[in-house]
Amino acid sequence: LPHSILLESIQKEFIISKLLIAQGAAFDDYSQTFRDECYPGTRLEILDSIYKWVADPASPAIFWLQGMAGTGKSTIAQTVTKKLDGVNLGASFFFKRGDGDRGTPRRFFATIASQMIRKQPRLTKILYDIIQEEPEIGDKMLETQFRKLWARPLKELAAEPTTEPTTIVVVVDALDECDPPEDAKLLIKLLTEHDVVSCLRVKILLTSRPEYHIALQFNISGNPRRDLILHRVDEAIVQSDIRTYLRIDIEKYTKQYNQQTEKMGQGQVLPADWPGEETFERLVQMATPLFISAATVSRMLRNDQWPATPEQKVEHILEFSTKGQGQVEDLYRSILAQIMSQIPVRARQRYIDDFQRIVGSVILLASPLSVVALSSLLGIQENEIYKKLSSLSSVLDVQSRDAPVKLFHLSYRDFLLEQDSFSNIEDQDPCRGLYIEEVAAHAWLAGQCLQLLSMNLHNDVCNLQDPAVSRREIREEKIRQCLPPEVAYACLYWIHHVEAGKRGLQDGGPEHKFLETKMLNWIEALAWLERLNEGLEGIRTLKDMAHNAGSQGIFRLLEDAERFVFSFRPVIQETPLQIYNSALVFSPTMSIVRKTFASNSPTYIKGMPQVDTHWSACIQSIESKDRDAERPVGIQLLSNETLVSGLHAGSVKIWDLNSASCLHDFDIESDKAHEFAVSPEGKIAIMGERHVQIWTLQDRRCLYTLDHNLGRPYMHVSMAFSPTGDYLYALSLAGEYTVFDILRREAKTVKLDRALDMGSKCLSKDGKLAAFFDEHEVVLWDPDANIILQELKNIEITISTATFCQAGELLVLGAFGGEIRLTNVKTGETEQEFDGQVGMVQALAISKNQERLVVGGGHNPSIAIWDVKNHVLQHILTGHTRSILYVALSPDENTLASYSWDAIKIWALPLAPPASSQTRAIGTNIGHMVLDSDGQTLYHSEMEAVGTWDLNTMKCVKRSEVGSVFGVVLSDFSPLAAILGMKHTEIWDLSKHCRLPPSQLALQPCALSKDARLFYSRSHFWSEPKMYWSMLQTWDSVTGDCVHVSSNSERAITAIFMCPGGQQVALIETSDIRPHAEEYGISPDGSWLTRRLKRVLWLPPEYRPSCAILAPSQLILGCGGRVVTMVLES
Repeated sequence: LPHSILLESIQKEFIISKLLIAQGAAFDDYSQTFRDECYPGTRLEILDSIYKWVADPASPAIFWLQGMAGTGKSTIAQTVTKKLDGVNLGASFFFKRGDGDRGTPRRFFATIASQMIRKQPRLTKILYDIIQEEPEIGDKMLETQFRKLWARPLKELAAEPTTEPTTIVVVVDALDECDPPEDAKLLIKLLTEHDVVSCLRVKILLTSRPEYHIALQFNISGNPRRDLILHRVDEAIVQSDIRTYLRIDIEKYTKQYNQQTEKMGQGQVLPADWPGEETFERLVQMATPLFISAATVSRMLRNDQWPATPEQKVEHILEFSTKGQGQVEDLYRSILAQIMSQIPVRARQRYIDDFQRIVGSVILLASPLSVVALSSLLGIQENEIYKKLSSLSSVLDVQSRDAPVKLFHLSYRDFLLEQDSFSNIEDQDPCRGLYIEEVAAHAWLAGQCLQLLSMNLHNDVCNLQDPAVSRREIREEKIRQCLPPEVAYACLYWIHHVEAGKRGLQDGGPEHKFLETKMLNWIEALAWLERLNEGLEGIRTLKDMAHNAGSQGIFRLLEDAERFVFSFRPVIQETPLQIYNSALVFSPTMSIVRKTFASNSPTYIKGMPQVDTHWSACIQSIESKDRDAERPVGIQLLSNETLVSGLHAGSVKIWDLNSASCLHDFDIESDKAHEFAVSPEGKIAIMGERHVQIWTLQDRRCLYTLDHNLGRPYMHVSMAFSPTGDYLYALSLAGEYTVFDILRREAKTVKLDRALDMGSKCLSKDGKLAAFFDEHEVVLWDPDANIILQELKNIEITISTATFCQAGELLVLGAFGGEIRLTNVKTGETEQEFDGQVGMVQALAISKNQERLVVGGGHNPSIAIWDVKNHVLQHILTGHTRSILYVALSPDENTLASYSWDAIKIWALPLAPPASSQTRAIGTNIGHMVLDSDGQTLYHSEMEAVGTWDLNTMKCVKRSEVGSVFGVVLSDFSPLAAILGMKHTEIWDLSKHCRLPPSQLALQPCALSKDARLFYSRSHFWSEPKMYWSMLQTWDSVTGDCVHVSSNSERAITAIFMCPGGQQVALIETSDIRPHAEEYGISPDGSWLTRRLKRVLWLPPEYRPSCAILAPSQLILGCGGRVVTMVLES
């Protein structure tokens, strides 16, 4: 095969393997063989109207075909789709309520994309790249899927050398069966309001009932569309089509019947004109205007389980018809009456009971199951189920015991669940008992689901025996084998049935008992099924139900379970068996889930690590996938549930904090985002290299693109909106202040009348005040008047950052030394000054009333929350592992966001009083640790401090600040530390925390001899384009002389260690790095504990070590500002 064809084939297979599609949604799916098409000669006017719309390049992009239930919408959609296949068809999606993923839009765009690459191979490479960038795109929010799987491929598609764009049609059927209604509205909004410029002209045929929420959304969108309302088509035309349909169908039935009975007597053969013109017209009158009535008549005649002659069947059908009304309910009553007439009186109650359980379950299942699966779920024998369902073949599709049982039409479900359907039946008629009481049926199904799960779920349900095995490594066949359809169904939908069954959640009830014994197994199963997010939503649903019922026991368990799953969701999704490992090991000691399932903890851990006693205030963490990515440029909380973040020269994203998923990634064409600002009324401005774009936050539309001439300083621009959102202000370090009039699309620039040599600047919240600052100087400027308000010079503190309060009355200064200063803008006077308690101040945020101040640390990645009014430190928040660059409060100030290189973290405010912790954190990140020979004393070094820990109490018993130095190096075999100063090196005895005589050595040692007499250091060897540490130097600390140099420019020295005994030094060079089988170790990226080189325990970001000591049966981790130990099985 040519290389390009082979590559395209590989890319297609990759896309299909990654996109989770809705099975059965495509028009030609094998499982949907019963879908009918329009009979020849019927619906001609309607079909002609649709085909003309497709062919007309000037026609609207949307065609809405609406009609009441049973008017033939899906049949028309199927006919059009098949006609366009191979010509104009792009893709199709047939919604169906109660048919799993076909009942929601969750897999809509993935299903469409998987079909598009077959119909339009040119899209393959684009979609391949998108899925490579974001493999989990199919689980993202609907808007994100639309943007990545629909809009972007169409937009990036290169035009072919043709004069006219190619028209493709996407057919979306039964939109009214898309749940929930809010998602159906969103889907309409996305498909109708976002015009994507592409060389493909996309047209969309939508069919639905005229439901209020659908009509409302179409009217809101207001874009041009073509409408056709089936139930308003002239009844004479409809009746003519039904007459044609029935005539052709009955002729086929007559021939089939006669072929089967030809060996019998002549009396068994039907005449060619059967059933006679008069009877035939009565059938036509009865079916008009609903095609579903005609189709049901056809299936009733062919029902082999109905032991009656064709004449008796027709007589029975007409007997139950409402004269000329065409009510399909009459046909459904006749089906039930026919069945009940065949059952002896004594057996009827048992039949009714079985009908309630079997048929009631089939019509209420959230996703169809086969007879085999139903047998396991319902606890009823296969033969019994098959026999009952086969008698209803006129309304149910029962192809085989292994195929899912489906409704031919949703109206049958409505009929059985509607009490009015049985109101006209006489009291003594046994059919009255076949009414399905929906709430009771759901409640019974919920009980069956719980019973099935209790019997089938257990730890490591797939028997993999590898705690770190990834979900991606396991084949779908293995998952289906271990979680068969009925078990998978119960996992996904038991909470749905509990809620719909209005089962009051009670302490000690079946739901409570199930959660106390099988909750972790259930979550594990959901992770294998790749439906963990739905499990989290289910937990929240149950929690609300428990709260409403006043059941405190189950409520507390569910409240804790929500935090448990939410906190460990990333690792559970990726490696489901870590729910019994990392999640149990690192959850707080007072976690109800941890205590309930303590016996499931890993057996190789004999002594658990020291973790917090309670859940932290951090309720969400969005971990950075690339820690070396572009620098963050800011965050802003739009609400307690939505956040905007930006990366320098990168992208601006909107996040849904409930699901930790990206709602939108703003596309600013060829520009790269360098700054953003959000207006009070819901607009966002994004500054690129050449343009500023104004977008709406609600529907993510670009309103305006404004040119700017800020030149290179655009990389150092602050922006703010006016309170009305009509103006945008931009301030550059060069002293240029640009006012963008958004409505007029004009810009005016004011330049400071003198040059400033300042390193930083900030704007007030309303954009009316500017501050330039350097280490010891601040200039306050009124740009409108072009007047310098204040010049503050010779400031005692060394300024690192600054921000204005909401009203612009105060300028808050943060310092490298940790000081906080509140300065009056009008007078320039200092109103308050205090130590922020986080070391170097990197980020600031102040509340609207100026009473709460949030301070983010640089070298010490913690957050201090201050009551400024009363000058009280309220809380210190820890959890970040790298410098905190931005902090932000939500509009109601009940949520705090922090942005670091490692993650975005969300904190719930107001905070409860600090809970006691089993670990004690010190200032900055621990850089090196040494275990004393007694095994109970640990020495550590930080950037500017050294400390001693008592491992019995897990407390830092002594910590000494050593000032601003290059760093600290510990001896591996004695309590000595080298403090690396600018001009000399100090030796400390950490057992006494005192200095020894200083050395004249001014280099940076990497290792110390046992007596600290000799130092070993690396020196540079430059080789373009990289620098290598390739020389080993040995120094005498007393004389300061270099006593030996060893050089090898071919290899880079990555580390230096003293050997036991202190007489030899060991080097690790680039060519020496080989894995070796220690009992326990830490993975190269620091995120896993390994055992014999195999990953066993995922380490959450806050427990990933900057240094570690691996003793034979003990692991000591220096993570952040604390020490954590684990006793391990030898």
